[in-house]
Amino acid sequence: MRIILCFSFLFLSKVILQSPVLLVLNNMSGQTIYYSFKTLRDSLPAGKKMVIDLSPEKIPGYFFVYSRDASFKGGMKQKNFWLFADDVKRREIDVTPSAINFWSAKSEMLLEKYIVHNPRRDHIFIDSLLRANQNNEAGAGIIRYYFLDERIPVDSIRLLYSRLSFTVKQGKGGKAIRDYIASRENTQEGKKVNDFALADTSGSLIHLNHIKANYILLDFWFSTCGPCLASFPSLKVIYNKMPRNKFEILGISVDGLNEKEMWKTTIIKQQLPWLNLHDPVFKIANGVFAIPIYPTRVLLNEKKIIIKLNPTDDEIEQIINKGDGILSN
Repeated sequence: MRIILCFSFLFLSKVILQSPVLLVLNNMSGQTIYYSFKTLRDSLPAGKKMVIDLSPEKIPGYFFVYSRDASFKGGMKQKNFWLFADDVKRREIDVTPSAINFWSAKSEMLLEKYIVHNPRRDHIFIDSLLRANQNNEAGAGIIRYYFLDERIPVDSIRLLYSRLSFTVKQGKGGKAIRDYIASRENTQEGKKVNDFALADTSGSLIHLNHIKANYILLDFWFSTCGPCLASFPSLKVIYNKMPRNKFEILGISVDGLNEKEMWKTTIIKQQLPWLNLHDPVFKIANGVFAIPIYPTRVLLNEKKIIIKLNPTDDEIEQIINKGDGILSN
């Protein structure tokens, strides 16, 4: 989660250099919600108010609203806020030449109060905080957005989760924590990956179980991830010198729902020869694997068992050439 946030800001820096006037970014998913290169005066409708819809699939998130328009009164350049509550089905951000406005639920304001103003992992502090707010969804939000990190042991996350009330555990935030714990446990060498399906560039569903090769590399990436793009040339060298019944790659991009064309363009520009799949809502990246950083590689054998996490190029070649991890039928 932390690394996604970092890469989101890398992307933000790139876009800022291209001089957008208004940018709305979801830093939890790396999704660009909205951007405009027009001045606020030119881009606002007749009522001098812009409404950016944040539908349920874009929530939860830590949102960053940036404006560089000289006409923006009060010197407002950016505004950050949390949105995660279950009970609100749709949100709107109102942008006018004088302000950026949004509505937050009580639980979200509590989350921001404790997280943004207490950016630390003091377990005594957090334990008392969760006990005091165990019936508030903000308790699940604190765990979800601050402790679902690959550097924190799963047992520690379980302990924090146990502080929540039964009602909060049954909510969206509680389920997300349970799913994360399960994904962390599943993303280990020796674990079998169950079949899943994602759409390719043509919209056709590709199933993992339909891929027949001795080794399958799952490569998780997104289009504005510099390290992801930098990894492609050497990976193409390995791919092109291996027969398909021996080695296959599934590139899984987490570019957002509104970034599909950018994803397709990147595939063409980078000349990626393998199967490329789209996971815009992190169904597989988070729901199955709890991917902590991009790029992430997961190497499977023909039985779809994880044999190596984040193998280097040399390790991939060594494993394939030695036949490591291949099981007899």
